[in-house]
Amino acid sequence: MKKGLINVLLANILFMVLNFLINFLIPKYVSIDTYSLIKTYTLYIGYAGFLHFGYNDGMYLKYGGKKIEDIDKSDLGNNFFNYIILNVLMFFIVLIISIVVEDNILFAFSFGMVSCNIMNYLKSLYQATGKFKLYGICLNVDRACVFVLTIIALFVLKSDNYLVFIWIQVAVSVLSTLVLFLNLEKKLKFIRYSKFKISEYINNIRSGFVLMLGNFSSGFFTSMDRWFVKILLSSFDFAMYSFAAGMESIISVFISPITVTMYNYFCKNPSEESIIKVKKITVIYGFLILLTSFIAKFILEVFLVSYTSASKIIFLLFGAQLFIVIVNGIYVNLYKAKKRQKLYFIQMICMIFTGFILNYIFFKIYGNTTSIAVATFITSLIWFISCEIIDRKIAFGIKEYIAIILIIIVYVLSGFMLDAIVGMLIYVIFTLIICFIFMRNTTIYLFNILKNKFLMYLGKSKK
Repeated sequence: MKKGLINVLLANILFMVLNFLINFLIPKYVSIDTYSLIKTYTLYIGYAGFLHFGYNDGMYLKYGGKKIEDIDKSDLGNNFFNYIILNVLMFFIVLIISIVVEDNILFAFSFGMVSCNIMNYLKSLYQATGKFKLYGICLNVDRACVFVLTIIALFVLKSDNYLVFIWIQVAVSVLSTLVLFLNLEKKLKFIRYSKFKISEYINNIRSGFVLMLGNFSSGFFTSMDRWFVKILLSSFDFAMYSFAAGMESIISVFISPITVTMYNYFCKNPSEESIIKVKKITVIYGFLILLTSFIAKFILEVFLVSYTSASKIIFLLFGAQLFIVIVNGIYVNLYKAKKRQKLYFIQMICMIFTGFILNYIFFKIYGNTTSIAVATFITSLIWFISCEIIDRKIAFGIKEYIAIILIIIVYVLSGFMLDAIVGMLIYVIFTLIICFIFMRNTTIYLFNILKNKFLMYLGKSKK
């Protein structure tokens, strides 16, 4: 598991750098209206996974914990081939709708949807079978190409046309997916065994539909705040909020190693004691990755002054990720590994309802983007608490809860009231003190791991 975590972390660091540069350069060099339309496409593409009706999720559950080399080639070939047919059918349906309603963004979405779903199929396959190095390749090929073409569009073409940047994403996604598929086929030579089989749709959708609804609900939950801003507020507000949400790619880099690798680990049925230990490590890890919000604030203060109004939104959305990393990394992966998809789906419906009500109430009272971010933060906290109540056997103890509460208070105060550098120093000092007082054993355990890794590195360097 440790090797998988490192592979995913390294892949995500590269992804973060590329994605950060893209998210930094586009708002800096295009108009706010153009940026708002580009982020509208990003919002749409987040729902592409709904249009495979759970087929991808069925595959994920089917192959979870297995080695990719041990999967029967005809079985994998049938699974993949029939998935392609489903996506092509949905492509033509969405394409026709986009032409009828004359929506350029929806037209681009019809193409991006297919490549995005196939790319996610490959990611899910590698994630389920523990091929985290290949998962990393999937993650970064697309971003690297988008980055290069974005540079050309900004500095060579000097474009401010939102369609240019949207079609860059679409074209690269199509080509990257094709290359990655051909690479997988070259290694496994599985597609030649494929046949059209109705049973593939029945079996995959039957087993994966509820999980897909849960994942779709999760996706809608994380983007619901942006829909509120887009529908109820101005294009400027949507651009500011989307920028803040886009900066979350910094923090997602460090969250993904947990959310990606845990499913494969939980499929191997670890003990409750092991799960609790992983949870404690995860929450301390979550405390550390909140540091990235201070980096984002520093960038706003120095380089993107026109987006400084997004600062408080960034801190609230990043803070919510502390709870999301525990929920998605531990609980959701446990639900998937234990085939508790219905519980996951029911929980997501409750969270969407809660989030909708809170977003509506806070918007009605305050009527600004910060209030919607506050509602998102509170909803994420409620989601975390509900998971702790449902699974009492692996819940935190009183000391961990105290540590979480104190660190969140320090984080919000230092983020809202101080500049980026001073705020980060205050946060680091208090976090270390709180962790040593309330989570001493786990903190020392992590320090010893880091110390041993450092000594090992020094030993290799001397040789």
